[in-house]
Order: sequence, then C-alpha cells, then structure tokens
Amino acid sequence: MSKIRLFRFIVFFGSALKKPRVRDHKQKDCEMCIVKKKQKEEPEPGNDGKSDRPKDDSAKKSNSAKSPDVEDDGLKIEDECPENAQVVDCDLGESMKSVKATKKKKFTDKPDVTYANEFTVRGVEALVKEYSSIHKYDAPGAKFDAFHKNKEKNRYCDVPCLDPEPGNEISPSYYHGNFVFFPNEKTPRYLICEGPLPTTTDTFAKLPEINEVTCIVQLCDWVEMGKAKCYQYIPSEPNKPNPHNITLKSNVEDAEVPEGTTISACTFGNQEVTHVKFTAWPDHCAPSKSKTVTDLINLSKKYNKNKDRPVMVHCSAGIGRSGTFIAMDLLRERFAQFDGSFTIIELLKYIRKYRARAIQTAPQYLFLHVAFLDLLEEKYGAEVVTAKMRTFRKRYDKYIRAVAAKLAHPPPKTNTTQQTTRTT
Repeated sequence: MSKIRLFRFIVFFGSALKKPRVRDHKQKDCEMCIVKKKQKEEPEPGNDGKSDRPKDDSAKKSNSAKSPDVEDDGLKIEDECPENAQVVDCDLGESMKSVKATKKKKFTDKPDVTYANEFTVRGVEALVKEYSSIHKYDAPGAKFDAFHKNKEKNRYCDVPCLDPEPGNEISPSYYHGNFVFFPNEKTPRYLICEGPLPTTTDTFAKLPEINEVTCIVQLCDWVEMGKAKCYQYIPSEPNKPNPHNITLKSNVEDAEVPEGTTISACTFGNQEVTHVKFTAWPDHCAPSKSKTVTDLINLSKKYNKNKDRPVMVHCSAGIGRSGTFIAMDLLRERFAQFDGSFTIIELLKYIRKYRARAIQTAPQYLFLHVAFLDLLEEKYGAEVVTAKMRTFRKRYDKYIRAVAAKLAHPPPKTNTTQQTTRTT
C-alpha cells in the first residue's frame, strides 16, 4: 500500500513541475500583453485591402499638408514635442511626453523667450524686409552741417556724420566720428569713427591723447579685396615713430584672442594705447557666431585702463562693423535685465542717436538677433532652444554665405568718381 501512495505522489509532483508559471497581471498589464491583446482584437484586412477599423483622416491630412518645420531644401527640423509622440512609462512615474510638455511650458512666462519666439517665427526673410524699411533711418533732429562743410575730410561721401551736441566734440578740428553714450551714463562708453585717410591721419592720431583713450579696436584691415580701407597708421617696425607721432612699442601675446586678432602696445603722442586689430570680419557682412564679437568686447574692456574714458572703435566707414560691435555690447547689458520693453529695431534707433547709419547692412541687423539667441541659450541652457530657433540659425548662415559670395564677386563698375561712394 505504501508503494502505491509513493507512486501517486511522484506522478502528481512531476505534472506540477511541467506547468508554466503565470505572472500576476491583476494590477497592470505589461506592454507586451497590451500589444498582443490589440493584435487579437483587430481583424486582419481581407484580400480587398479593407479593414474593419475606422480610417484615421487626421493622419492622412497631416501627411498631405506641408509641415511648418520643413525647410525649402527638404531638411526637416524635428519639433520639441511631436503630436504623435509615443507615451513611454518611466521609472519616475511620468511619460516622456509629459516631460517634454513640462520643458516646453517652463519658459512660457519669460519675456526674453517670448521675444525670441516671435522673431524666429517671423523668420530671416521678414527681418531682412524690416531692415530695408529702416536702412536710412536718422534720429529726429539729426544734423550733418559739419560733414557737408568738410567733404574733403570724409572717406565716403554717402556716410554722413552727425553734428555733436555742444560739449561732446571728439576733437577741436573736424574728424568723422562721434561719442556713444549708454543709457543713464554721463561719460561716453565709445568713440566711434571712420578709418583715417592719409590726409586726416594727423587729426586721427591726436584723438587718443585728447580723449584719454587707452584702447583702440580696429575691425578692418588696411586693404581688403584690393581696396584701401584704412590708412596704415601703425608703424611696421617697433620704436620708430612715424610722421604722425605714433610709435609701435611691442606686440602683445594674449591667449584669449579670436583668430585673426593682433594686439600691439603703442603710443599716440604721449598717450599709451593698446591697439586691438581684428581682420576676420568681412565688410558689409557679419560673423556666423556672436562669441567672436563678445570676445573682442571683453578684450577691449580688459585693455581699457581708464574705465571712465571711452574705448575707440573704428572700421573703414565707422558705421557697419563698428556700429554692430557697440550694439552688441549694449544688447548684452539690456539682455541682463530684459523685460520685453525693447526690441532690436529700437536698439538700432538708439545707437543712431549718436552715430548715423550705424548697423549698416541687413546681415549685421540679423546678427544681433542671432546674438540674442546665443544670450538666451547661455542663460537657460540648451533646453530653451526650439525647432524654429534652429531653423532661424540655419537660414541666417545660408544668408550670410550668399552675401559674402556676392561681395567677393561684385559687378563691374561703369564709372568712377573722385570720392568713394560707400553704398550702392
């Protein structure tokens, strides 16, 4: 009898071992079970290609319509949070979709982000048109009497120089330049001027000593694309003063300089000056990134030994590259306390109160918008960047490349005049 009981126990125990374990899905089905369940519930389409499932017309329509984030060249920029984003359960108890949605809503109450979203949605083409409407904007009450009386002292006949207010003259004798005051400051932040001609270098050379300038930023080369842009007022050899009483003392080594920068220690008369020369900024155009200009601004502040006196900035005409340089510095200060009360077009108008035609071209105007995006990302991190912002940058890069190519191969001129015309 005991043998029979033992046999039954072995048979029962063996059959129990062969049964598969069943996981408990009472609380929540696993993802694989959900997929299998859906496959069972949805019938396969027949031979005629029809299915019992209702058609999703919304998906069909969305595919037929052109996405706003698809560029003309076919390059698609993915949206921050696509409408068809798959919901994936996370260990933290929230879906990836909810994480992205939170990220997107995080900046909705930020005025600087709101402004950036507005101009990136408008796009590069709209801002180019906007600039064309203010290209020749002059501040109310602007006068150019001294400019017209001293035609032979102006490098370009179509780049006017504002008459300074009484007491704000940069020199006792006329020179094409102006002081620029930042808001709520009693002393000028910059002295902006054109590059000297051979006949005006004597007056130019006296400006640092008259205005106690300790740093000069030159944003052009002496000659560019075969054209004279600025008289070479810095001597080639050290310790040999030129006829204008300017002496090169030594070259300065500095690891914190952008490519294309040379720094020299000089004297202008009795005034010691650090001369920062940057030649990698094409005339009429703009850099692809704002960091280059930011680094130059920081260099000028570093070598300006007298913070109560202006930094002297010039290029060729003293309005394009120089005006954009100064506008970039003002933009950085205004951005730090941005409350939505100003726009870049208002920034341009403010600079032109002191320097006529500053920010000379559309690429330079667009550059300030790219600089705003750079400041935004520096403040909030990469998560603030939207698809529209990325598209804006790509279109900006494409635009300035096209402008640079056009400037490199200008159409031939049919006639020449004795005095150079700046704009065409």
